[in-house]
Amino acid sequence: MHPTNPAPPPVSRARLILLLGTICMFAPLAIDMYLPVFPIIAGELGVPVATIQLSLSAFFVGLAVGQLLWGPLSDRFGRRPPLVAGIALFTVASIGCALAPDATTLIVLRALQALGGCAGMVITLAIVRDVYDPQEGAGVMSRLWLVFGLAPILAPSIGAWVVQFAGWRTIFWILTGIGVLCLVATVVLLPETRPAAIRDAQEPTALIHDYAALLGDRRFVGLAAAVACCHATVLAYVTASPFVLITVYGLEPTQYALLFALAAAALVASAQWNAHLLKRHAPAVLLRRASLLPPPLALVLVAITWQRTGGVTALMTTLLVYLAVTALIRPNATACALAGHGNRAGTAVSIIGSLQFLLATLAGALMSLIDDGTAVPMALTMTLFATAGLALYRGLAERS
Repeated sequence: MHPTNPAPPPVSRARLILLLGTICMFAPLAIDMYLPVFPIIAGELGVPVATIQLSLSAFFVGLAVGQLLWGPLSDRFGRRPPLVAGIALFTVASIGCALAPDATTLIVLRALQALGGCAGMVITLAIVRDVYDPQEGAGVMSRLWLVFGLAPILAPSIGAWVVQFAGWRTIFWILTGIGVLCLVATVVLLPETRPAAIRDAQEPTALIHDYAALLGDRRFVGLAAAVACCHATVLAYVTASPFVLITVYGLEPTQYALLFALAAAALVASAQWNAHLLKRHAPAVLLRRASLLPPPLALVLVAITWQRTGGVTALMTTLLVYLAVTALIRPNATACALAGHGNRAGTAVSIIGSLQFLLATLAGALMSLIDDGTAVPMALTMTLFATAGLALYRGLAERS
């Protein structure tokens, strides 16, 4: 039998969190660092900005595919080999992006970069499940947000600064350097956390069985839906925020960047508060309480955006509270979802991740469909997915 809580690796908890958090940062760093320089890249490569935007779409495709790939591989072959392979792919693709001679090459390499970087997003959570019990694991996931959350705060400014002094290709050389450092640290510091006996006992059909078992588990599906719907509402805000704050509310780009960083800081601070609360409360208890808050907060957003009440101050205050609540839901729901599936944690994380990207895509499509030139579509979309997340969590997980 796979032990419920195997001995922690011979690395201090702080170092483990720092290493796993840095690996988790691959994807957001690779997205946010180059967003401010789309026009510069387009000008140098001689293509429209819309063409360079396709490199971001390709990145999301790579993330979506990778979610389904790395989890099952880590269940079958252990955590280290797929993680090392993913980091290596990310690093090589980053070198390719830095040397890309044209937009087509850049787009293809961005997809490969995402495919490799996605290994960190998936396998790190499986490692946490291997090493820690659900209570402590939820706290570790909250701590990971402290590292992970720095990316959207710092990356756009770093990217803009780098381009000003060294050119856009330097961004990808920096990502290459981060990849090399993480690759070395993973090989040297991170032991295998998935027992060999479990890997060796798996049948060739284990993947099909694992997917069937997870999708047939009402509690897991309900908790996965809670995570994914919560994620979809956050990405709805992220996607719509430039238009809402700059175009609708008339902020300057620098003001928008400041508020975006403030929102990311709210996520990080709330995640650390969650880690503190876990010292006295079980993750399931915190999740049950926090899950009630997103729908009414989203409805407040609808009222504010519909009537333009309170201006940007009322809008951002409500959004900051909303985002803080999501940081209480996601780590606790993830820890609870993985709690009963230690032997297939990688596959479980893959399902959660894929569902997140699917619902985030649906949220973006819905906002485009009901777009009316105001902030209302963002608020309505957040309300819909917040309500769906609560209903699925209560209807499936809480009643199973």
